[in-house]
Amino acid sequence: MNLQEWPIPIRKSISTLFSPCWSVPASFYITGTVTRRKQKLIAINCMRDHTHILIGLKPDQAASDLIGRIKTGSSNHINEQRWI
Repeated sequence: MNLQEWPIPIRKSISTLFSPCWSVPASFYITGTVTRRKQKLIAINCMRDHTHILIGLKPDQAASDLIGRIKTGSSNHINEQRWI
Protein backbone atom coordinates (compact mmCIF):
# COMPACT_ATOMS: atom_id res chain seq x y z
CA MET A 1 0.00 0.00 0.00
CA ASN A 2 1.27 3.43 -0.91
CA LEU A 3 0.57 6.33 1.51
CA GLN A 4 -0.08 9.68 -0.10
CA GLU A 5 -1.58 13.01 0.96
CA TRP A 6 -3.28 15.56 -1.27
CA PRO A 7 -4.78 18.91 -0.33
CA ILE A 8 -8.13 19.43 -2.05
CA PRO A 9 -8.60 23.18 -2.57
CA ILE A 10 -11.97 24.91 -2.62
CA ARG A 11 -12.45 28.01 -4.75
CA LYS A 12 -11.61 31.18 -2.81
CA SER A 13 -15.03 32.71 -3.50
CA ILE A 14 -16.87 29.90 -1.70
CA SER A 15 -14.32 29.26 1.04
CA THR A 16 -15.66 32.10 3.16
CA LEU A 17 -19.14 30.59 2.95
CA PHE A 18 -18.24 27.03 3.97
CA SER A 19 -19.20 26.78 7.63
CA PRO A 20 -17.06 24.72 10.03
CA CYS A 21 -20.21 22.94 11.27
CA TRP A 22 -20.38 21.18 7.87
CA SER A 23 -16.90 19.70 8.17
CA VAL A 24 -18.09 16.54 9.96
CA PRO A 25 -20.81 15.65 7.39
CA ALA A 26 -18.40 16.51 4.58
CA SER A 27 -15.72 14.26 6.06
CA PHE A 28 -18.26 11.41 6.39
CA TYR A 29 -19.18 11.82 2.73
CA ILE A 30 -15.52 11.75 1.64
CA THR A 31 -14.88 8.74 3.89
CA GLY A 32 -17.70 6.89 2.15
CA THR A 33 -16.31 7.75 -1.27
CA VAL A 34 -12.86 6.42 -0.36
CA THR A 35 -14.10 3.21 1.28
CA ARG A 36 -16.49 2.42 -1.59
CA ARG A 37 -13.42 2.43 -3.84
CA LYS A 38 -11.88 -0.13 -1.44
CA GLN A 39 -9.09 2.17 -0.33
CA LYS A 40 -8.06 2.86 3.27
CA LEU A 41 -8.70 6.33 4.67
CA ILE A 42 -6.17 6.93 7.42
CA ALA A 43 -6.90 10.56 8.31
CA ILE A 44 -9.12 13.41 7.16
CA ASN A 45 -9.30 17.04 8.26
CA CYS A 46 -11.74 19.49 6.66
CA MET A 47 -10.75 23.15 6.89
CA ARG A 48 -12.73 26.20 5.67
CA ASP A 49 -10.94 26.35 2.32
CA HIS A 50 -9.44 22.87 1.81
CA THR A 51 -9.39 19.29 3.04
CA HIS A 52 -6.41 17.15 4.03
CA ILE A 53 -6.69 13.42 3.43
CA LEU A 54 -4.22 10.64 4.07
CA ILE A 55 -5.06 7.51 2.11
CA GLY A 56 -3.56 4.05 1.97
CA LEU A 57 -3.79 3.65 -1.80
CA LYS A 58 -3.71 0.19 -3.38
CA PRO A 59 -1.57 -0.12 -6.54
CA ASP A 60 -4.55 -0.89 -8.77
CA GLN A 61 -6.16 2.52 -8.06
CA ALA A 62 -4.88 5.62 -9.87
CA ALA A 63 -4.54 8.52 -7.46
CA SER A 64 -5.89 11.00 -10.00
CA ASP A 65 -9.06 8.91 -10.53
CA LEU A 66 -9.77 8.66 -6.81
CA ILE A 67 -9.16 12.36 -6.18
CA GLY A 68 -11.36 13.23 -9.15
CA ARG A 69 -14.18 11.13 -7.69
CA ILE A 70 -13.72 12.73 -4.27
CA LYS A 71 -13.75 16.27 -5.68
CA THR A 72 -16.72 15.70 -8.01
CA GLY A 73 -18.75 13.78 -5.45
CA SER A 74 -18.13 16.16 -2.56
CA SER A 75 -18.86 19.20 -4.73
CA ASN A 76 -22.14 17.69 -5.89
CA HIS A 77 -23.02 16.73 -2.30
CA ILE A 78 -22.32 20.26 -1.02
CA ASN A 79 -24.51 21.71 -3.77
CA GLU A 80 -27.35 19.20 -3.16
CA GLN A 81 -27.33 19.96 0.57
CA ARG A 82 -27.30 23.71 -0.24
CA TRP A 83 -24.46 24.34 2.19
CA ILE A 84 -23.32 27.18 -0.06
